[in-house]
Amino acid sequence: MQGQTLPQVFPHALVPLVDHVVVTTPSTLAIPALREVPESKKTFIPSGLSRPIAPRSFGRAATLESVTLGYVGTLDFIKLHPAAIEICERLCECDPSVRFEFYGALVNEELKSQFENTRFPARIQYKGFTEDTAKTLQGFDIFFYPLRPGHYGTGEQVVLEAMASGLPVVAMAGIAESAIIEHGVSGLLAASTDDLVAQVKDLVAAPGHWAELGARAVQRVQDAFSAESARARFTTLYAGLRELPAIAKPAGGLVLKDDDLPRGTQLFLVSVGEAAPVFRDTLSSVDSVRRPAQQTLAALAGGFNARTRGTPQHYLQHFPGDPVLRQWASLFD
Repeated sequence: MQGQTLPQVFPHALVPLVDHVVVTTPSTLAIPALREVPESKKTFIPSGLSRPIAPRSFGRAATLESVTLGYVGTLDFIKLHPAAIEICERLCECDPSVRFEFYGALVNEELKSQFENTRFPARIQYKGFTEDTAKTLQGFDIFFYPLRPGHYGTGEQVVLEAMASGLPVVAMAGIAESAIIEHGVSGLLAASTDDLVAQVKDLVAAPGHWAELGARAVQRVQDAFSAESARARFTTLYAGLRELPAIAKPAGGLVLKDDDLPRGTQLFLVSVGEAAPVFRDTLSSVDSVRRPAQQTLAALAGGFNARTRGTPQHYLQHFPGDPVLRQWASLFD
């Protein structure tokens, strides 16, 4: 995770427990909790491509009668842009050649409903979960990656796989994507949903540019994100750590401060770092304290509307009898 956006943050409470911090997105090193960590204990190692991907033939030409834009990844609005299907519909309206295929585990009911009720059911399709990403990528003409601003992702393996396969990639300009893709060189990055629509339209209209963009994407992965490079840097790091003396850790591990609250609640409060006081204020019996806190949390709904990824719903699965977690989970239903 990037550690910069709720609920997936790197809390101060973890700092005394770590011997070394490795990040895969450079900007993670600037988050408040990691500023406390000495430079000698922090390392940036780009995420290496997890498996070999053979580049497609750059001579492959798509017919403009049908251009397939594909997505592989998390099908939940905690990561996918909430306007993703609307963006697809806008593009279908203005270009009869485009079609969209989405692959992944579909657990979000709202997104499922959007697939079922799209105005273009033959051209915007959920295709199920894929066990073979490399094979699935071969069926795309363009890799389409419309993630929400501030999502938690960092290494973005599927983007690396798409680039390594030689696909032209068009994505929202999130922190992780911007650290991987060089806009206009090894892919395209969009600053807004309107910009994303415009970028896709221009790319679809210029199939002669796809091979060049794809070839530079392959080179980018080979130069900066090879598994061999990542493995070598980790090996060097681990070898150095083995030579260091053991560091004493706080007795009992993670320090929990809210003894009057259930353990699941305490762990969740630690996990959200500096946002913990807002969650505590929702428990206040004082209306003028409780209501503003509830309103503040309501504004965070996009990052918390999931049953995984560190949300109250996620913690509630592990602490099902926790009444406070249940109360917080209900705020995001």
